[in-house]
Amino acid sequence: MKNQVIEALDKVHGKKVIEYWRDKGFDTEAWDGSFTKEDDYIKRYYGVINGYFDNYSMQHIKKYNAEIITLPEPEWKPKRGERVLVWNIEGHEAEAIFIAEIEGGIFPYVTVSFEDEGNFLKGEKFLTYEWKNMKPLPQVKEVTMQEIAEKFGVEVEQLKIKK
Repeated sequence: MKNQVIEALDKVHGKKVIEYWRDKGFDTEAWDGSFTKEDDYIKRYYGVINGYFDNYSMQHIKKYNAEIITLPEPEWKPKRGERVLVWNIEGHEAEAIFIAEIEGGIFPYVTVSFEDEGNFLKGEKFLTYEWKNMKPLPQVKEVTMQEIAEKFGVEVEQLKIKK
């Protein structure tokens, strides 16, 4: 493994940094990520240099030409019953309700349709569908006409919404 470290920004972030290295298989000993940038600690970079996990200073990082990386975002995993966007052919997405993931499957994502949602929730008979791809539903922000008018400094009657 390359020499890599992650700067702990605050105590919450520091805990996540420690978890990241622990999940990578490194013995993080008793480290809890509490030496942070927020508290102006010099040795706030946690990671692996020459195969050894520790917290390091910038001087040590430069000496060993270590790479400072950012904490990767956790991979999204849907929860059973969560509404998701699924598709087998790009551009043909559908909304569905996630049931399970089949590891190594050609169609790994199993869902139920909205029409069968009630049956699914009651534990009654429902149809399942299998998909190659899945992602979270895009977040939709609801706003009122009044909020839009205020943002643009006009009266509601002066608005015309185009698609």
